[in-house]
Amino acid sequence: MRDGNSKIMNKLPDHRQRGMCKYSLTEILVISLFAVLSDANDAVEIASYGKKKIEFLRTFLPNLQQIPSHDTIERTFQHLDVKAFSEILIACSEIVLSYEGDYLVNIDGKVLRGTARKSSKDGKKVRKNDGIGILTAWANKERVVLGQQRIASKTNEKTAIPQLIRCMDIEHSIVSIDAVLCTPVLAALIIAKLGHYILSVKGGNKKLLAQLTTHFEQEHTDGFEVNKQTDYVGGRIEQRRCTLSKQVELLDQTHAYKNCRTVLKIDTTREINKGGEFHKETQTRYYISDLDKDAAQFNELIRGHWGIENNLHWMLDVVFREDNCRVRKGNAPENLNTLRKIALEILINAPDKNSLKVKRKNAAWDEQYALDSVQNFFKKTKNNSVMEAS
Repeated sequence: MRDGNSKIMNKLPDHRQRGMCKYSLTEILVISLFAVLSDANDAVEIASYGKKKIEFLRTFLPNLQQIPSHDTIERTFQHLDVKAFSEILIACSEIVLSYEGDYLVNIDGKVLRGTARKSSKDGKKVRKNDGIGILTAWANKERVVLGQQRIASKTNEKTAIPQLIRCMDIEHSIVSIDAVLCTPVLAALIIAKLGHYILSVKGGNKKLLAQLTTHFEQEHTDGFEVNKQTDYVGGRIEQRRCTLSKQVELLDQTHAYKNCRTVLKIDTTREINKGGEFHKETQTRYYISDLDKDAAQFNELIRGHWGIENNLHWMLDVVFREDNCRVRKGNAPENLNTLRKIALEILINAPDKNSLKVKRKNAAWDEQYALDSVQNFFKKTKNNSVMEAS
């Protein structure tokens, strides 16, 4: 990014009136990206970062005269094209995604809690999840975003998930969904897009859930395969027992699901150390899949689904403090969510082994570290179209 030879996000449409703008769109977005990398979380902090780092920013933004105000930055994100900005995120993700063999894609939604209002226009108290919802497709191993979509008002993930999948290239992917959506239509859609599925069966599929429960409770277990795994993480002991059956011909409720080959039961036991005392929690979940794998492989894949919670949603909430951001107007909440995800991918791919929290601090303290992190990320691709000069 030296001497203006390569700039980020230069192909975004500019909504502003030409000739009336003091700052280029590229300048505002690049300043914002480096600020978010460096522990800034809203427009006020982005502007403050820019004022402190203006000489550093001029090394790759040579035409930058001064830093835009926080109002200008916030207005820019309010009117920035959501779809076009999201496409920049996906282009960044494809830089580091390897398409060799099957890869696991987790699909799950997250509510931007800072966008929820305390009361609606009619004075009634709003529900806890009334903030803007963003549905994300997350490549578990590579830890990158492959697709995202806002969950429209008065709808839910049932509507948004098929819409997102239709817009994605999921060939060679294993799509895992732990939501309220497990339908034959969704299974057929994933197969038609040349992907594979692992779908969670919950209360919304009463007949299928009852049949799976009865199937795995039978005393005669010939043909069942069992795998057990144990993890020790931060004072927590987690045991997962995967019971697998490929006797789907006996389960008429599975016949409507395209290419369904396997049904699964996952029994999870967690022992959590709270104040020196271990508290035990147990949970049983059921899944169906078109994959022909063994119990150990399925145990790993289903465990991998929670990568979206641990490596994306938790990081946005805790490291980037997303739920504390009260920006609500226009497209700003979605666009800032996209900017955080780009920053997250850059920090994940930084070569040092520090935590993401420390990496953000290092980017704030060390200008060369911030610049090297961005350059390292974009060097991973032979296609430099994301970094072309404007």
